[in-house]
Amino acid sequence: MATKNLKLGLCLLLAPIMSHGANEEAPVYSRPRLTAAHSYQEGNILLGYLINRRGAAPVTKILDYDYKVKTFKEFELPSDLENREVLNLFPSSDKYKIFVLTQWVSGDGDNPILSRWDMEKNKWEKLHELVCPFVEDIKVDKENLNYICVDPTEQDKDGNEKKTKHFIKVKDLQAPQIADKNIKSFKNTGSTEENLKVLGKKEFVILAKDLKVKLK
Repeated sequence: MATKNLKLGLCLLLAPIMSHGANEEAPVYSRPRLTAAHSYQEGNILLGYLINRRGAAPVTKILDYDYKVKTFKEFELPSDLENREVLNLFPSSDKYKIFVLTQWVSGDGDNPILSRWDMEKNKWEKLHELVCPFVEDIKVDKENLNYICVDPTEQDKDGNEKKTKHFIKVKDLQAPQIADKNIKSFKNTGSTEENLKVLGKKEFVILAKDLKVKLK
């Protein structure tokens, strides 16, 4: 009888704990988006990936997508860039060293950061912070990263958001180019431009929702 009462007591003690664990809400994710693309070698496309979570920071990664077999390798951003959206991917003279422009886009946001990523060693080096809340019309010319800074807190003489031209010089930075002879260009598609259409000899669409990325 004592043993039976002990088992009953343990069950009653553990029941609230087990019930609490079972009732914990699982993270709620929104529709994922492909935020950037870069062709660094034939058959492979680097993709910026972002998916928002309700009540938490977004999940962001870089995917090395092999479109011939439709598989990919995931790369986490380093801790100091974690959860930042990948805005752009730029090449260098070494195809495995990529310049990555990221920005925290949730809440009030922050300034974009340009880093250099060594794919082979998976090492990151932070290079420049662009002191600007929003950047647009980004172009590369002779190792210069040119961009227009948009400041919604200031107005120009016509009462519009103030826009100013800026550039930073970055050694070995190159203009976006396509290394795959089968690809001509990329275009975002979908209701929120979440997918990537690949234009070229054989056109196809990479659907963000079909990429089974590991989520925390």
